[in-house]
Amino acid sequence: MMEKSAAPWPLLQIAIEPKSRADQEKLATALSKLADEDPWLHVKQDAESGQTIVAGRDELHLDIVIDHLRRESRIEVNVGAPKVAYRETITRKHEQDYTHNKQSGGTGQFARVKIAFEPNGGSWDFVFGSKSPTVRFRTNMLRASKRGCGTFCLQARLLASRCLA
Repeated sequence: MMEKSAAPWPLLQIAIEPKSRADQEKLATALSKLADEDPWLHVKQDAESGQTIVAGRDELHLDIVIDHLRRESRIEVNVGAPKVAYRETITRKHEQDYTHNKQSGGTGQFARVKIAFEPNGGSWDFVFGSKSPTVRFRTNMLRASKRGCGTFCLQARLLASRCLA
């Protein structure tokens, strides 16, 4: 069985729901099992609509998944129209320099962050690096910076689609 990370992102996605509410749990179990066996298959719940989204390589791949659910798992499902799973990417380098300086008595707070986003050759990987010596930059602050940058990349702005780093 191939690792999930070895397969690229899915190209096509559909919304899927059981025809009977009684089959909701059965559908979730069947999709989870299929996703474990197939590195190209991705299943998620859409946070806004609550719909189950199934994503795969192409229309044939998704048709095979639907057929498997109907014939092998005996679950009748309603299927939405296929949509292309768009991705956004960074096309040129962008640098940002921010200084936080707050004096409220005592020693106050000071931090300066210089950050650069740049193309990564269309790679799916998010690469984070720091040029600051750890003695000057606390580990928890570095971790928070990395998490913030990663979250930004996952929430691309133009089409609200996933971002290629």
